[in-house]
Order: sequence, then C-alpha cells, then structure tokens
Amino acid sequence: MSTLEQCKQKAVEFLKDELSNVSRGIDALPTRKGWKATKAKGQTHFEVTEVPDWWKIGKCIPMKQSTRASMDALSQCMLANRKIRSVLGKTIYTPSAGKSVTPDGLASDLIFAYLMESGRPRWNPTLFEKIWSACLDYLDDEKRELSCTLYAPIWSPTRVPKRLVLDNGLEIRELTPTRVAHLATIDRTLAGVETSPGFRQWTVHHLVIPWSVPKLICSGTSPPLEWNPLSGIIAPYSFLNEELMILRSFVNERIAMPSFAVIRHGFPPHAGPTQIVVLPWKAKMFVVQKGPSQFRCYRALRRSFLELHGSKEWGRVAGTMRRFAIAFDNISVADTLRDVVAALEGLLVGDKKPKVSYRLRERAARLLESPRLSPNGIKENIKVAYDYRSRIAHGDFVFDNMYEFDFAMRTKNVRAKKGNLAHDHNEIQRLIKVATTYYRTILVKLIRDRKLAVDWSSIGL
Repeated sequence: MSTLEQCKQKAVEFLKDELSNVSRGIDALPTRKGWKATKAKGQTHFEVTEVPDWWKIGKCIPMKQSTRASMDALSQCMLANRKIRSVLGKTIYTPSAGKSVTPDGLASDLIFAYLMESGRPRWNPTLFEKIWSACLDYLDDEKRELSCTLYAPIWSPTRVPKRLVLDNGLEIRELTPTRVAHLATIDRTLAGVETSPGFRQWTVHHLVIPWSVPKLICSGTSPPLEWNPLSGIIAPYSFLNEELMILRSFVNERIAMPSFAVIRHGFPPHAGPTQIVVLPWKAKMFVVQKGPSQFRCYRALRRSFLELHGSKEWGRVAGTMRRFAIAFDNISVADTLRDVVAALEGLLVGDKKPKVSYRLRERAARLLESPRLSPNGIKENIKVAYDYRSRIAHGDFVFDNMYEFDFAMRTKNVRAKKGNLAHDHNEIQRLIKVATTYYRTILVKLIRDRKLAVDWSSIGL
C-alpha cells in the first residue's frame, strides 16, 4: 500500500471517529441562522432555521482520546508522504486569504469541510471521496488554480426555462431546493432573498459556471509582489456584468443579478460571507409575468453576438448594449429615457456628424418599417424622445415623478398639454417602452444579419 493510500485510510478512520464524537456532543454546539427548504402544496418555501455552527467544534466539543490518536496517525501519514510533506510549513494563497499548512490544520479542515457539505455528522463514503480528492488538488504544488463554482441568482419578470445550457459550461438553471438553502445559509442574497420591507423571498434561477481561481504555494510570511489577490474577484465581476448586459439587451431590461459568490465545494471549506460580492443590478419589480418565455431565442442570439467579436463595429455595439442595460438602474425615469435614446443613437448614428436627430429618425424608420409600424409614427416618436433626451442631458428639469409635482409647479417646469398637467410624466413612461422596443428590434436584426453596421451612405442616409 502506498503512503498516499495509507494516508487516505487514516483520514477515513479519523473522520468516522470524529463524526461519532460530534454526533454525541452536538447538543453542546452553538447554532447560527441558516435556511431550510420545505414543500407545501407543490410549492417550495424557504424559512430561517437554526443550524449547527460547525466552526465552533474545537471549542465546544472536546476531542476524545481515540479521536486524538487517529488524528495523530493521520498527521504521521501526511508527514510520510513526500508530496504532502513538501507543502507542510508553507502558505497557500487564494484570492480570499493565505493559509499556512500544518498536519493538524489539514485534519481540522477535513472535518469542517465534510460537515459544511453534509450538514450533519453522518458518514457518507461518496462525499468523503469528493472531499479527499479536493484536498489533494488543493495541496498539489503543480496546480496553480483551484476548481470552484460561480453562482449568481438571476431574477426575471418573464418565465425562465428550468435549464438553459449556454457555452463553456455556463448554464441558467433552477437549482434544487437543498442547494438553494445551502447557498442562503452562506449568504441569503445568493438565494434571491430580498431585504426590502414586505418582501421575504422571490423566486430565482441561477447563473452557474465552473470557475477557476488562482492559487499560490510559497514559503515565507507574505506572497511575492506579482501575486494579485483581487484577480479572483475582478474577473467574475467583469464576466457577470457582461452576461447581464447581454441578457437585458436581448431578453428583458428588468432582469436583475444582485450578488454572486465563487464557492469551492469540498476542500478547503468555504469562507462564508467573505466570498460574497454585491453587484449593482437590483430587482425593480416583484411580479412574474405569465406568457411565452422570451428566453427561447436567447442562446442563438448570444452565440451570434459573441461570434462577431473582433469585427470592426463589435466594440461600438457592445458599448450601446452596456448603456442600454444600465439605463434601467437609474433612479429617475427621465434619466432612463436619456440613456435608452443614447443607446439607440449609438447603434444607428455612432458619429459626430451634424443632423443627428434627423439621421436617427430616418435610419430607424428604414430598419423598423413593417405593417404594424408606420415610418411617420416611428419618426415622430424618435423626434419627441430625442427632444426629451436633449433637455435632460443639458440639465433641464423634466417632470417625470408625480411625487415631485409641488416642486415642479414651483419651478414652473410642468408643461401641460391639452390641460393635462401629467403630460411629461406620461409621455416619458410611454417613450421608454417605445424606444426600448426600437432598440431591441434593431439590435436583433443587425445580429441575425451578422452585419453590425449598415452602409448608410449608399442610400443617402
């Protein structure tokens, strides 16, 4: 039997012995807030519960003499194996922190990792194999990355398929209630739990993708200067912002993704809330609209858009998509209209030549004309929307919120039309919907035609 196999056998003995010890002393263990999933009348509900605080095992459950002996035997086996011995005494750095490696520390992390994943002190050989494999991967000096999973809750006002497989391992899917409860116990925002008064939990799917984080094993008390611990956070942040930009541009502008976490299942045990990074994409609505899913064409559109990367106009179009996506996180709806019109302008004009409003109207009418949309109606809507956009961009106050009616009257910024004092307010709401439809329709047309730019000069526009 190799020294590594002996080490594994001693790890099994130690874990079984410690699990038995924890099972007997679990009443002495303090609890912390967690979540559990329950089913009633065919629906899943999540509720707060008390879960054992496994991190307090060492302080609250004394180790038996036999468990201490099995732990010492495991430590001796670790010292006997050349590959593990070469890592002992060093520090393993990951984006969250640096952790020094000792035999006792590894043994403690084994039981913590097992209990974190299992949730109860009961032996499961399949789970042990998973954690043991992850432990060896963590200790391997030749591997410069750790395999993790990135989870980001996605809230959508439209129906989402139970599972939508995209590219490179990326999925949007409905997680099992047990997994959702596990994520909520780490941080409740990962389960889509809204913190606003009156809302306890809203149903979400999750964007899930295998994710690698950098790992460094070195001697000394500090990592080398070239080590960048932020790389493990910045990369997923940028990736998720781009994914949400594409989702909002193609599917629905109200889709939200409030947080994410990069979690390593297995070993070492996750670090809890320190892994949570909050994103700026907040949910604005709490009613799921019924009807056909707008996701049915998303996979093909997303792939076509990403395949066009490298083409001359891709960066410009992607920039307009970002402006369109962030428009709906503005506090003021007038600012939302300004950004949507700016995105439409960037998509169709994109230069600083004169007569921008004229060319925007004519080009949009040319691309959007259909039996349902008349060219004159399109031109009139864009003319009015662009006038509002100019007023807002140049600092004018536009009455877009009924709660500011008194202020608007005092500043003489209420422009009534046909006796309707709420004209601006109503018109901005209408134009946001119109401009959003125009932008998305033109964007989809350009991508399906696989031509992100139109030769307007050939038709005099």
